[in-house]
Amino acid sequence: PVMWGGPASQWVTALDSLINDTGKGWLFVPGHGPVTDVEGVTLVRDYFQFLHDAVSSECAALPEGEEADGLCARKVYAALPDKLRVGFVEGQRILISAAIERKARRTGHSVEVEVPTKVKLLAEQGEEMLRQQLGLPHP
Repeated sequence: PVMWGGPASQWVTALDSLINDTGKGWLFVPGHGPVTDVEGVTLVRDYFQFLHDAVSSECAALPEGEEADGLCARKVYAALPDKLRVGFVEGQRILISAAIERKARRTGHSVEVEVPTKVKLLAEQGEEMLRQQLGLPHP
């Protein structure tokens, strides 16, 4: 998943409600991605819970600001548990989600992300994908 608005806590609340109001026999048709069951929804919920918790724990000592958002995102990505790395094909998307989570926390609400910022974040995700494919170390 990629979170373009945040905060992650609102996603967790919404997905908890969805899970509690449905059941194991339900199928879900997301706006993006394949049809899934309650286990798939729970995996997405766990992703957003991890994102929320990891930004708090991994980034608490970092200064505020966009430059530190990138460092925070790399720390969150490095801490991504195997369950979530395996569960989502492009785990490095959390680089974007973590940066957006920090912005949402600074503003206290969901954020509007301008196109140049989206392009920058997508480029950083692409760089990480390339580093992985080429076996290059992190900067």
